[in-house]
Amino acid sequence: MQFAITGCLIALAASVAALQVNSPAIGAVLDLSKSNAVTWSTVNTDPSSFNIVLVNNHVNPSFKLAIASNVQSSSGSFTVSPQSGVSPGDGYQFNLESTDPKNTGILAQSQQFTVASSGSATSGGSASSASSTSSASAASDSAGSSATSVSSLPTPVSATPGSSTKASTPASSSSNPSAPKSSGGAAKLPVVAGAGSILMGLFALVL
Repeated sequence: MQFAITGCLIALAASVAALQVNSPAIGAVLDLSKSNAVTWSTVNTDPSSFNIVLVNNHVNPSFKLAIASNVQSSSGSFTVSPQSGVSPGDGYQFNLESTDPKNTGILAQSQQFTVASSGSATSGGSASSASSTSSASAASDSAGSSATSVSSLPTPVSATPGSSTKASTPASSSSNPSAPKSSGGAAKLPVVAGAGSILMGLFALVL
């Protein structure tokens, strides 16, 4: 008789232990202001459904919050919607509890995890970073605008004495093949004509 009772207890323990919570894992940190997943594995002998309850037995008074009812074991996972009013701290667990009124109790428990403050250490840093980025962007735009304005100004001409006169003076006509020749050749014509008259006179005397 004793062996029969022991065998029944072992079989019952095996069937209860078959339902196992896989996540959250030990040491996990959850932000319950966001959605979180609870996953588990089952065998054929497990109940077809259960309730999910969030508990913390390491605080006084102990904490207990119903998360979902009649969750199907075959689904293997459940997404916990964002929760409010849960104090940050350690020692939290998800319990999978029986829905059978004749066999109540905890079917499986998750590992203990930590509940973090909602958005802690993120909102302030993000705002500061955004402000710094905005200031840097504004400074960059201002510098770029100034550089553009300066580069668009005309380049000043050197004020060296005489340089402007030389630059504006047209090229000499002697360097231009198409420029008209100097009129100096016309002044030589009377001289040549006079020499010819003298030669003609001398020629007449000889004759």
